[in-house]
Amino acid sequence: MNNSSIERRALVLHGMPSNAQFVPGHLGQGTGPVYGRYKRLVDCEIDENYFPILWQQQGYRTPGLEAIMSAATG
Repeated sequence: MNNSSIERRALVLHGMPSNAQFVPGHLGQGTGPVYGRYKRLVDCEIDENYFPILWQQQGYRTPGLEAIMSAATG
């Protein structure tokens, strides 16, 4: 908790394999209730809108990342 009058910001990065998936039986345990909201509805995949794939050895990246990066760098 920030008890000071100075605003603080945080940046959080999660590094994980691009083939990581949710285990349905564990969604109610530990951090499952928090991170389970990022599970796609139709399967156990992690939603790339929230956890984009930045790099795979085969060259895949989450579609749209190039446009976002180009817009951010001007």
